[in-house]
Amino acid sequence: AVDALNQSLIGQLAAEKARALALAGSDHLTGLHNRRMFNELVASHLALARRSPKYYALLYLDLDRFKHINDSLGHAVGDQLLQAVAQRLRALVRGSDIIGRMGGDEFAVLVTAMESPGDMEALASQLVASLSLPYGGLDHLGGVPVPQLQVSLSMGIALFPRDGHDVRTLCRHAD
Repeated sequence: AVDALNQSLIGQLAAEKARALALAGSDHLTGLHNRRMFNELVASHLALARRSPKYYALLYLDLDRFKHINDSLGHAVGDQLLQAVAQRLRALVRGSDIIGRMGGDEFAVLVTAMESPGDMEALASQLVASLSLPYGGLDHLGGVPVPQLQVSLSMGIALFPRDGHDVRTLCRHAD
């Protein structure tokens, strides 16, 4: 009975540790990887990419005029917009790709194991088109609806290994 209790406690501790690590590596607002976890995951993927004939790219996305939205419509609306952008990003990239919120209105995506550089161009065009579509259903505090918002974005792309061999260099070139 003592062994069963110990095993149960060990299992609970392991689950709590896994939950704590997941929380520490997640952006609290969007649920995406935070900067630290994104950098760690990208570093491990790049180690594999060195032995792969496939193409890898790091995309850096920045919402244009986000500060104006936050200042004029409030942080609640800005937060909802960031959550909607994160949701669209998740829907557009593959499960093998890595998405992170780098802070503020900046996002990064590591696109893994593409067959050709042309695949990257198609994905980049799709991201710009989709993320630039209007966002509806955003509310002020107090339930006052906000008219549909439309944002544009700036995107930088760095290809591995052409533009860098490590996370920091790729991020700098994509930014």
